[in-house]
Amino acid sequence: MMSIEEAVRWVIENFEGHLFTDDPVDSGGATRHGITQRTLQYYRRKKTGNARLIVTVSDVRALTMDEAVAIGVEVFAREPRIAELTDWRVRLVVYDFGFHSGQPRAIMSLQEALGFATHEVDGKIGPKTLAAVNAWGDDRGLALAVLTYREEFMQGLMERRPSQRRYMLGWWKRTTKLQRLLLE
Repeated sequence: MMSIEEAVRWVIENFEGHLFTDDPVDSGGATRHGITQRTLQYYRRKKTGNARLIVTVSDVRALTMDEAVAIGVEVFAREPRIAELTDWRVRLVVYDFGFHSGQPRAIMSLQEALGFATHEVDGKIGPKTLAAVNAWGDDRGLALAVLTYREEFMQGLMERRPSQRRYMLGWWKRTTKLQRLLLE
């Protein structure tokens, strides 16, 4: 069982790594520990209360692992309420998807896996989503279902944006590693 802090650290260690990257094809831009320049700026502005604070590429390069974990917990888990999902497997899979592709998309996949009607899929964790997750019963099956929706989303992304195909093998390895973890 993983706490949300352990899950964030696990995702960074296993998928994001610690190297600084600034690949022009990567829509995230300058990144370290999986934290983009835009996310770092958002977090620091919120933390300091300074809405005009500018974060540079050098700031991203100097990002520490501890601050990256704090950002992962606050921005990608607590704010979107992913941290409130009770089963660690579901929480990890939704968190990792949100960390990788945005929390609304990850939560929409969770809601789709839960069988929500199209008009109910809103990408937000509210009382109905929490109740449905907590009543599900087979948390491993739900986590695997979310991974399936994730893979379908990634396939569609590669069809719509061929430049993203260069990341396909990494995405596939990521979901496979999560599947293996869920099967243990």
